[in-house]
Amino acid sequence: MKIATKKMPPKIISLLLASLLLASLMLALPTNQASAADNCQTFPETGFVTCGLFFQYWKVNGGLTQQGYPISGVFYERNALPPAGDGQLHVVQYSQRARFEYHPANQPPYNVLLGLLGTEQYTAKYKTAPDPDATYYNSRDDCETFPQTGFKICGRFLEYWRSNGGLAQQGYPISAVFMEQNAPAPAGDGKVHRVQYFQRARFEQHAENQRPYDVLLGLLGTEQYQAKYAVTQPEFLNPQVPSATSGPGQGIIQAAYCLTAIEGGGTGGGNTIQACVPNGKPPKDSTVTLYARQIINGQPIAGAQLSSIWHFGSASPGCTGVTGNDGIASCSLDLTGKATSGRAVKIDVTLTYNGQTNEVTVSFIPQ
Repeated sequence: MKIATKKMPPKIISLLLASLLLASLMLALPTNQASAADNCQTFPETGFVTCGLFFQYWKVNGGLTQQGYPISGVFYERNALPPAGDGQLHVVQYSQRARFEYHPANQPPYNVLLGLLGTEQYTAKYKTAPDPDATYYNSRDDCETFPQTGFKICGRFLEYWRSNGGLAQQGYPISAVFMEQNAPAPAGDGKVHRVQYFQRARFEQHAENQRPYDVLLGLLGTEQYQAKYAVTQPEFLNPQVPSATSGPGQGIIQAAYCLTAIEGGGTGGGNTIQACVPNGKPPKDSTVTLYARQIINGQPIAGAQLSSIWHFGSASPGCTGVTGNDGIASCSLDLTGKATSGRAVKIDVTLTYNGQTNEVTVSFIPQ
């Protein structure tokens, strides 16, 4: 027996395909987003919240003593070039003493690392090494030398290093011990202290304090954040929860910490592109950054050309970029005089690599 069939109109087919795509995207979202979002703590001292993997790291690795209070939201920041960083784009959050970086290509617990703030600050401050505190090193036999950098740690600094995370938390020593004046408040106390720099920290001797508070970590996170963002605050992501389900091949642009994230399939070969604007409701006179990433067979692609067209109604400007080794490209556009409050802006995103073009669309609503 034959069953009669009726050909559906193309418009109905398109609607069905769109519905299936939307459903697949919803199913692909990390299943632990709600629980990750609940795993947060708001700090009234600074008004910021730490969530998800960053909050887990904060709790397990010394909390307030080692990390300090959070002083920023979560946002995208490109690392310094080696030796102060890897030059890649990461999701980060600053605290008073550290910068948390999300590295989804690493297996836990190394998917959250501390930025090399000690190296960044030391190389920025000192083109030539400061004179060592000679009296500190006289007739000492309580030191350990690190051939990786050629410096040694002694006395209370060595005790502190060993009992507070060692290499993972502090990094190798990158300077001798010397005298340095702290930055004024809130980045320091403005006084002169005996200090030593490490890749991720600065040890300060506070002889006026009783043990164990006679050695404290400098407020490198505050110093660095003020130096970079005193004039223009970065564009914070919302919600701000790095997801434990993100990993190699999934990319760092995920709905878990990006308000608007849409994935688009390529034209075969395991090709996926992703596009994101961190804030889905930015001020209509602000600058919005577009991020896009290309992944082929689970690997990020460097050298893909990003082009975009932003549809504001009567005007359709654009911006361009090129993907780095992390497969991510970004470009920014000033909305001033272009956007209208409450009117959605659609961005047509194109990534071109080896003659192959892939497209995806992302949108936001200026306020």
